[in-house]
Formats: sequence, C-alpha cells, structure tokens
Amino acid sequence: MKSKRTILCSVLVVCLFGSLLTVAVNLIKKGKGTSISRGDLDRIKIKKQWVSAAEKIAHETKDKEALAVVSAVLQNLVAAAPTSGGVRVLESSREDIPFTVFLPLVSQDTSNKTFKDIVLNRGIFATYQHQNRTIIVKEVEPSSEVWKGLMLLHEGHHAGDLLYEPYDLDDPELFSDHERHVHNFQNRLTSAIGGFTYDRLLRKEVARIRTELKKQGLDGVKRQAGASTNLTIPNRTEYYAELDDALTPALSQFEKDARQTSFWIHAVFMIYEEDRPLHDAEVGKSIFLRMVYQRGGVLK
Repeated sequence: MKSKRTILCSVLVVCLFGSLLTVAVNLIKKGKGTSISRGDLDRIKIKKQWVSAAEKIAHETKDKEALAVVSAVLQNLVAAAPTSGGVRVLESSREDIPFTVFLPLVSQDTSNKTFKDIVLNRGIFATYQHQNRTIIVKEVEPSSEVWKGLMLLHEGHHAGDLLYEPYDLDDPELFSDHERHVHNFQNRLTSAIGGFTYDRLLRKEVARIRTELKKQGLDGVKRQAGASTNLTIPNRTEYYAELDDALTPALSQFEKDARQTSFWIHAVFMIYEEDRPLHDAEVGKSIFLRMVYQRGGVLK
C-alpha cells in the first residue's frame, strides 16, 4: 500500500513516484557500460559529499546508532537522476546489503514536470520515500556540511528501519513513535556536535517555551488536575543566530528554517523529558509530533 506520509510539507512527493522502485531496479541491472553526462557526474559528486558529511558526524561522535546507519544504509547508497517518468540510477549497487536510491534535486530540475513542485517547495529539505527506497535531498540552495550530514543520517535511519524492520506507516501511532525515535537520535547527535554552546541555546529556547506555556496557565507539560487535554505548544521563533556558532554557519535562509524547526522540536522534547517520567515523556513526544504532522497535512 502506498503511504501518504513522508516528512512535514512533503505530501506532494507522494503521488509522483508510483513506479520508481521498478525503474530503479531495472536500471541498476542494465547500468554497466552505459555513458553518463556531466550533470550525472555532478549528482554522483553530490551524493559523495552528503555521505562524507554523514560519515564524519558518525565517526567524530562515535555514536553507535549513527555508525549503524552508515554501515547498513549509506554504504550502499546509489546516486540517481530524475527523468520524465521516474529516475535513472547512475551507479551499480553492492549485492551483500540492500541498496537505497539517493536522488539529489537541483535548480535545473524545475524543468522536469514530475519534480518541479518538489524543487520549488521550500518546506522540503530531505525526505525518504519508502515505497521506492529513495532518499530525496534538495541541492537548490546552499547548506552547510554539518546540516547535510545530520539530515542524511536522519533519513538514512528511516531507510534502515523500513528496510530491516518494516512497520505500517499508515498507523499514525507507529508513524509518530518511529519519528520520535529518529528525532531523539538527531537531537543526541546535534548536542554532541554543538556542545556547550548548543546546550546553552537549548536552555534559552526551553525557557521561552515554558514562559509561553505559563501564559496558558500551565506548568510546563506536567499533568495537572482540571487542565485541558489539548496542549498548545508555542510555535518556533525566527532563527537563533548563535546556532551558527554551535553548528557552523548556516549557508541560506532555507537551511536556517530547517535548523530552527529541528531546534524547536528538540526543546519541546527536553521539556517532556524534564516534566514527565520516562515512558510518559516518550508518549508525550509522539503525541506532539503527531500534532505537528497533522498540522502540516502529513497525518489525518
């Protein structure tokens, strides 16, 4: 069954890729000896840059989960280029582990009717299409090495989960639980990279959100007698410029928006961790993410 879900604001991707997996498999089988263009070589180079950025984070943080994503998914990532009816795979795959397609979209892809909407949609930074085993990334505006690495590890984690331990993406609870786990993973890596500076900014964002919650008569996200079951989490703010010091400078407004959203999610997660017992905190995070994805039209 085709899923309607990718990441926040990525709904347009869904209805465009019905037959990609079959096309990809056929092209991999026929790929040897075929010539590729300069544009194809550029896409292969982009793939290598993203993978290198992810590997650097995994090895520098020594995070076991990140290292597992690298070995189980990213070491058999095959670059692809968009065509009018799907994708054309540019590399052959290893045979010892399942392959995943890596499709970088660039500015010129606005001329492709299938991919134009994705290229122009500023709500999409990267996404994983499980029915096609395809990680899609945007190379339309500049982004820092560290952010490319974090996003590829995030989407690579989803790819690994669905390759090795498939679950029903049409189940909102399962979807939210797995998304929560991957955000916990990303948050851990971001804190390891950003160190004291990032953690200090996170405390600042946590304080801001707590202040806004207090205006609703709430003591954080603690369960309170008589309180409404509908919790309204304050929205994210504009970009914290100090994040450039913690994570290296963002190279575009596109990257700043993606960073700030992830930073906001991290702060909300921290409040749940501080205010509730472990299991209850994890449940609360899942419910919060479900609300975010429902607001974005990804979940009903």
